[in-house]
Amino acid sequence: MASLGMSSSDTGPVLKIMEIILLFIDQLNFLISDIIVVWRAWIMFPYSSIARFALIASIIGTSAGVVVDTVMTTEEITQNIDYLVERPLRILICTLPVLATNLVSTLLMAYKTWY
Repeated sequence: MASLGMSSSDTGPVLKIMEIILLFIDQLNFLISDIIVVWRAWIMFPYSSIARFALIASIIGTSAGVVVDTVMTTEEITQNIDYLVERPLRILICTLPVLATNLVSTLLMAYKTWY
């Protein structure tokens, strides 16, 4: 950072900002990939309101999990907190909705394939 005219004591805020940017990119990746998976299943069920409801509910769950995890992690980074929530529960906040969305989409696609 000395090449940028910053002393080593000034790098703390810059590193926090970089960490937050990387967090947002990572979480955006989860969200975009699940939107694509849901979209692929969505177009296979143009007239099924049950399938579309399941897909909408799953993408809302994924969005909520991503937003909650992003907000909590951002708070931890900015306030130098170890963990707002215990780590095992924290992992489930983001992982379970993403897993459920992929499971619902995959099961719907398998159903469409066989029937």
